[in-house]
Amino acid sequence: MNSTAICSDCLRAMRQSLRPGPAPNAFRTCVPKSSARAFSTQPSRWLQQSQQGSSVRSTPVKPPPTASTVPPSSPQPDSSGMSTSQMQATIRSSLAHSSRMQRFALALRRAAPTSMTETYVVYGYAESFFKSCGAQAPYTIPEELRTQIYSGRGPPKTPQGEDIGVPDESGSKNRGSVFWHEQLGMLPTFSTWSQVTYLHLYIILVHLRTLPDYSSLQMHQRYLIEHFSQNAEDKMVLLHTIEARGIRNRYLKDLFIQWRGCIAAYDEGLVKGDAVLGSAIWRNLFKGEEQVDWEKVAVVVSYMRRCINMLGQYKELAEMRDALDGPDGVWAKAKEGLLTVVDKPSKGMKEPL
Repeated sequence: MNSTAICSDCLRAMRQSLRPGPAPNAFRTCVPKSSARAFSTQPSRWLQQSQQGSSVRSTPVKPPPTASTVPPSSPQPDSSGMSTSQMQATIRSSLAHSSRMQRFALALRRAAPTSMTETYVVYGYAESFFKSCGAQAPYTIPEELRTQIYSGRGPPKTPQGEDIGVPDESGSKNRGSVFWHEQLGMLPTFSTWSQVTYLHLYIILVHLRTLPDYSSLQMHQRYLIEHFSQNAEDKMVLLHTIEARGIRNRYLKDLFIQWRGCIAAYDEGLVKGDAVLGSAIWRNLFKGEEQVDWEKVAVVVSYMRRCINMLGQYKELAEMRDALDGPDGVWAKAKEGLLTVVDKPSKGMKEPL
């Protein structure tokens, strides 16, 4: 054969050489070694040259076998010595039997109603309790004062440097600001809101201590202070434009220390009597002011005693949660007639609340 023509046997051999595997013998015998090397590295160029030849034989070329005519090849084993079918059978058998991790997950799902879901239930109760406690002395700072805080024309301040806002009754069901801001004369500041919230959180905590599981009490207390910290930080950013995170973290640490101090002080007051409880309220809620009106301190003492007494009739957390807010709730009923009660002469420590 010449350099520009190729026989049908060679053409068939070239087609088979494009498949993986060694080249057929016909290709090695008919084609020179140099041409074979050139074809193996550049098959497209060789085909292009072969198609341009003018003396190609007219012998019909059989079409390559299709997938339906090729006999199925035996499964090739992998490096581990297992064929593909054997590996698939192994995988199916392993999926049919539950593994150790699946058995562990099944055990967790079975234990979920008592242990795994308790965290979410406690979190929800703590959120409801905090929202009720944090809505007792709500306040806000008008936007026109917040935007001018950097120009020196921001909200007015107390002698201690606190921003003074206005009572905020939007969305409140308790009308708590009427009692704390108007009747008791407490300024609508962040300090007043935090201390009034602490007082109500402590009232809730007193009844949470009756839970049969101590770990559940710790979880409730942790989530209560977590909800408080999140809301307090939001107020720092939105109302008081404290953008530095380091300053906010320092304030939050101070607030946590105050919360621990309130628990210790109010516990001592409940045990030792109204005089000690009144002094704790004076130090925390009224900031130890020397010119404080002690009748107002006595009103808060009576309010705490009433709330603790009224919540004692509820045995379930759901009942206590639903009984807090509203005009007929515990917070509202405990405030009824307090100012007139304080004006009456005391009958001693055994006087009913």
